[in-house]
Amino acid sequence: MPVLEKTITINAPVEKVFNFLIKPENWKDIYPKITEIRNIQSLPNGGYRFSYRFNMFAGMRCEVDTENTDVAVNKRISYKNTCGIKGKKPVELDETISFSPEDGKTKLTYKAENKVTVPVIGVLIEKLLMRMNERMVKTCLTNLKGKME
Repeated sequence: MPVLEKTITINAPVEKVFNFLIKPENWKDIYPKITEIRNIQSLPNGGYRFSYRFNMFAGMRCEVDTENTDVAVNKRISYKNTCGIKGKKPVELDETISFSPEDGKTKLTYKAENKVTVPVIGVLIEKLLMRMNERMVKTCLTNLKGKME
């Protein structure tokens, strides 16, 4: 199972960065490919369950169902995502965003693991998706840094 990990330092306090990222409606501000966020429900752990759509390429839309599986205020947000196209969701993506304060700044670490449940070609799809995710994460982290600083 491929793993993606990226770290960035943001010149803003942990509380500001965490409070922005925990709210699903803010994601459109840092990930321009999101076209719709819907069905936002608060969870007892302080997180959310929601769905969103984004444009992949060549007009293909990906549908994602997301749930915060772990929330530690100002420390960590974990997500369980199921992703797919046209109602079929063969991709699972587990993500964790960790926050560490550093002299009034935030060291943010993003970590994700993909699992594709398509027999035989799943491994190839996992690698392709991880490359796509890497570009998406780089864009989101750059946009987040710009928004927070």
